Amino acid sequence: MIRNILIILLLFLLLSGCVQGNVTLLDSSNYPASAYVEVLKEKPARPYKTIALVKATGPQGSGEAELLGVLQGQARSVGADAILPLAKEENASGGLNNPCSGGVVGEGREKVTVLKAYAIKYQ
Repeated sequence: MIRNILIILLLFLLLSGCVQGNVTLLDSSNYPASAYVEVLKEKPARPYKTIALVKATGPQGSGEAELLGVLQGQARSVGADAILPLAKEENASGGLNNPCSGGVVGEGREKVTVLKAYAIKYQ
């Protein structure tokens, strides 16, 4: 019975993806978590404040939808209203955390996909 539970848990972890997020706060304000974060294609016309830089890192070829989902989750946690994606880097290596191997990417051994965005709060 315990063995079956462990196998199911292992399969769940393998199938759930290996994308991880990271937040760098750019504002000292403390906002409550947001319920929804919009994904913007361009800068909004209305006034806003950039409150954080959010980053999602996954294995090479990670889907943009999965990466954006992680960015939205990170932005929700800091109270953002929207994210403004910046750049998607494929095959980035050297000094980046690889969430699948639990180690650090370096010397071309492993490749990752990184998506960054600004988390913004409307004023």
